[in-house]
Amino acid sequence: MADLLDQVRSVASALNYTEVVPAQVKGKSGIKHNFSALFQSDAGYFAVDAFDRVAESDVLRGRIKEQDSEVQYCIESADAAPDKAQQLAKYYGIILISPSDRGKLTDLMQIKKQTQGS
Repeated sequence: MADLLDQVRSVASALNYTEVVPAQVKGKSGIKHNFSALFQSDAGYFAVDAFDRVAESDVLRGRIKEQDSEVQYCIESADAAPDKAQQLAKYYGIILISPSDRGKLTDLMQIKKQTQGS
């Protein structure tokens, strides 16, 4: 999983994001949400949760975190997500990234900067 996060850190650094440690944000509910990695730019926050294999419950937890914290969010998984997890992610608008999707991750983080920075 460290390799997954290293990939995310590399993309974030290239786009001038700064890593936030600890990787947590207080949500509207008052709950502190923890992420695998959290980055900040002048456009706001971008969070990533990394899993060896993402499950449906991970997608549901991610949806709650994203909605409560209002942080742009994606899930990175070492293996392809099962169909049901992919369907849930699509339904909730959560982006699933695999190690081969570096371009997709870069695009997602650039769009975040452009839409929030305008």
